Amino acid sequence: DSIYIDRSDFILKDFVVKDAQNNVSVCSGRYRFWENRYDLNIASRNFLLLNTTSSQNESFYGSVYISGLTNINNRDGVTNLTVNIRPEKNSRLFIPLTSALSEEDGNFLHFVNPNQPMRRKGNVTSSSNNLTLNANLEVNDNLEVQVVFDPTIGDILRTKGNGDVKVTLDQDGMINMFGEYKISKGDYLF
Repeated sequence: DSIYIDRSDFILKDFVVKDAQNNVSVCSGRYRFWENRYDLNIASRNFLLLNTTSSQNESFYGSVYISGLTNINNRDGVTNLTVNIRPEKNSRLFIPLTSALSEEDGNFLHFVNPNQPMRRKGNVTSSSNNLTLNANLEVNDNLEVQVVFDPTIGDILRTKGNGDVKVTLDQDGMINMFGEYKISKGDYLF
């Protein structure tokens, strides 16, 4: 597609980006070269966002198709990422716990009973950074999540569900995740 130049601005006008299956995301915005400032809007429809295998990433992998809007800018010297997306058909996310269970504090996944009070709350922090994230994820039955306990014997929890999850990351490195995900369908081989 074409990139337009106006003085020191690189301008994207309905710049088309295609995934490996020719699904489209459309980008519009500008980059001010001399000021190193940018503001980019991305509209995606059934776009293949994630297409990885376990050999490429031990933490999570799969094929995830999304639709929604994203804005990336660097106002005030900070990269700001605002995401409003939902998964589309044939999306599969695998979360293997085999590597996490061998680490000391690999207890990042907890199954809770809604009738019991939370026993533990925690915040994950990292060092100060120049990135903020504000992500709104509208999870639906199009996404199959598989929690893989032991792939060699088929110890896998498969789920589908609905909910809204919000993930934020501030400049202090504080990650917050909140919302609700209700499992509507699933299976586990005992």
